[in-house]
Amino acid sequence: MKLPVLATIFTATILNQMAVQCPEEGGSAVYLARAIYQLVEPTEFDDTILCGWEERRVTGTNSSGKSAFDFVLKPNPTSGSVSIMGLERAGNQPVQLTLRHVSGQSVLEKQFDLPNEALDFMLDGLSPGIYFCHVRMGNQTEVRKLILIR
Repeated sequence: MKLPVLATIFTATILNQMAVQCPEEGGSAVYLARAIYQLVEPTEFDDTILCGWEERRVTGTNSSGKSAFDFVLKPNPTSGSVSIMGLERAGNQPVQLTLRHVSGQSVLEKQFDLPNEALDFMLDGLSPGIYFCHVRMGNQTEVRKLILIR
């Protein structure tokens, strides 16, 4: 094989190895590797499996075996503000919100006390794109994709 072909195969292999890591372990480089790798080979990466979130979620489930809390982002896609709906059913626990760009960079962190209804927050100053909204209550974290358009 010619050198450029070997370099391409080597690069794709390294990108794949980085892309299949859990972002909690590999950091923001995982998101970048995924974006580049998907240009070569369209692939979906399931962090629920890669990070073992399904196994961890078992310790935070209620008696029915379902997650102790669930939420929805509305509107999604959004052009500036978003509400987190559904947390009031989770009980009286503070909520830690972290919004991460698809690259893995944390762009917003907020703490909310005891949600009684929807939690609203603004996305001023953020570029259009795909973000992941991490909501932590107690020892559980749930993640939803959020699309910001302008």
